[in-house]
Amino acid sequence: MPHALLTKTNPDDDPGINMTPMIDIVFQLIVFFLLTLKFKSVDSRIDSALPKDVGPDPRMVIVEEVPRVVVKLFRENHETPDAAYTRLRLGNRWTADLPVGDDPAAREAVLDALTDELKRMHVEVGVEAEGEIKTPLPKGAAVPHGDVMAVLDAFLNADLEKIDFEGAPSPLPFGR
Repeated sequence: MPHALLTKTNPDDDPGINMTPMIDIVFQLIVFFLLTLKFKSVDSRIDSALPKDVGPDPRMVIVEEVPRVVVKLFRENHETPDAAYTRLRLGNRWTADLPVGDDPAAREAVLDALTDELKRMHVEVGVEAEGEIKTPLPKGAAVPHGDVMAVLDAFLNADLEKIDFEGAPSPLPFGR
């Protein structure tokens, strides 16, 4: 008796279900629900009466910028230590060089001139002026600490007490 219902199948044939149409339908449903979803705002359900006279002022306040007196320090001829000197630049209007060698009188004369110039600028820009000392790269990285401190003293002698310092980053990694 022949068995018509029984057939031999190859075990290598994959009788799996094609999932592509089902995934398409699921994504279409997700997009549909996301587009039709309406979030209910919690703010509309809370009745509140906030005071109008307390809190931040809603009017725009214009804050005036504080004038800055900027001195930049550069190390010139830093390749040859015997001829190296520090150049001081006050804004774009005054430049001076700290003398090379051990001549304290010449050094003091330059620093006194810097102090006088800082006082003059302080009077011009106003009482609320702030100072800033910068040692920009690459030449600013080699400025000696003593020169920076002398310029800081000149700022203090000119009655500029709010002073920022922007130094060059350390050439060595931290921890060495």
